[in-house]
Amino acid sequence: VVLYFVLIPTILKGQTIGKHLVKIRIVNQAEQPANFGQLLVRQGLLFGLVIGNWMYLSPQLLRWFVADEGKHLNAYMTVLALAAIFTLICVGNMGLVLINHRIPMFYDRIAKTHEIGH
Repeated sequence: VVLYFVLIPTILKGQTIGKHLVKIRIVNQAEQPANFGQLLVRQGLLFGLVIGNWMYLSPQLLRWFVADEGKHLNAYMTVLALAAIFTLICVGNMGLVLINHRIPMFYDRIAKTHEIGH
C-alpha cells in the first residue's frame, strides 16, 4: 500500500499508474504535486482508519471479547461505538461528495490535498 499509493505518486508527481491512465493527479493546495508527507497522511487516513477499522479492528475486538468472556464489555462497546461513529462520518462525507463534488473527502481536507485532471 505504501509503495503504490505513497512512494510511486511521490516519484511520479502525484500519480499512480491508474491515475496516469485516467489523467488525474493528487496535488496540494498550491496545485503542486503532493509531497511524501501529505500522501502518507492521506493514505494513512484512508487505509489505516477507514479500511483498517472494519477489516482489522472490529473483528479483532470481537475475538478479544469472546476470549475475554465478556469481562470488559463497556470497553469493547465503547471502542465499537467509536468505530461506528467514525464509519457514519465517513459515509456521510461520501454522500456529501456525491451531492456536491466541490466538498473534499475528510482525508483530503486533513492532508491538504485534492485531485485534479490535466
